[in-house]
Amino acid sequence: MSEQTNPEPQNPALIHANLRQLAAALREADHLAPETQQSLASLLDELGQELNSTGLASANTAHLAEAVSEVARSLHEQRSAVSLDAARNQLEEAAAKAEVEAPVATGVVYRFIDVLSSIGI
Repeated sequence: MSEQTNPEPQNPALIHANLRQLAAALREADHLAPETQQSLASLLDELGQELNSTGLASANTAHLAEAVSEVARSLHEQRSAVSLDAARNQLEEAAAKAEVEAPVATGVVYRFIDVLSSIGI
């Protein structure tokens, strides 16, 4: 699996729209329990709103948004457990790097990670 890099942060409105689309996709992911669908989708919506309102302060914050998007895409597409584990590990690393710069967004991401843990990811 090749690692994607995004040298320039995307527009916060585009990231918000992307997270909204991913939230909608997770709400329809039949392989997840309804409560899990709703929890993950709500957290993506919340993160999108937070990033849209505060902007992307740094490359670390932009990387955080991309990492959570990758996990959501992996869940929606029912990728392998190895792929999901790798995406989750990248998300945890991105959260640790962005924590000081974006504490509210990072808090949302940690709640997202907690839901992943509750379903064995």
